[in-house]
Amino acid sequence: MLKLILKGLVILVVAILVAFASAAVVIPAKKTFTQETPIDASRETVWKVLTERDKYPEWQEKVKKIEVKDEKNWTEFTENTDPIVFTETSREENVGMRISYSMGEFFKGTWVGEIRRIGPNKSIIRTTDTSQVNSVVMKIAMAMFFDIEDFAKDWNQSLKKRAEEVEGASTGK
Repeated sequence: MLKLILKGLVILVVAILVAFASAAVVIPAKKTFTQETPIDASRETVWKVLTERDKYPEWQEKVKKIEVKDEKNWTEFTENTDPIVFTETSREENVGMRISYSMGEFFKGTWVGEIRRIGPNKSIIRTTDTSQVNSVVMKIAMAMFFDIEDFAKDWNQSLKKRAEEVEGASTGK
């Protein structure tokens, strides 16, 4: 009976190791995706909401706290993840910006946001995220527990809602 249990345990351990190795090979380390979100607000309003980083916790449900170091550097504290450090690397006022981010040495990426006017008090923001996971364990953990594309989609929808609220407050709508 003991031999049978040990044999079963060995088979289970081998199966787990094979699954882990397979996941490490199949899950890509680098991921890029682009989203477009129409917003019923001017480019200037969208820009204002994007650049008032200290206010993110007011409208970003998953952002619990922001520590702003200066205009170009800040740290976001979100639920269920380590702090994420951000650095704005370029900007064109009311048009767009490029940001790099990292969660330690294991997770890094860039975010590019471009705001286009599509009508009176109507804009569209196009965001492109590129992330790189530099650890096999982190790659598997991220795949299992954190979908960055869903996180970004939720973030963009919250940005839309906040910009439309600010626009409505400023125009009296």
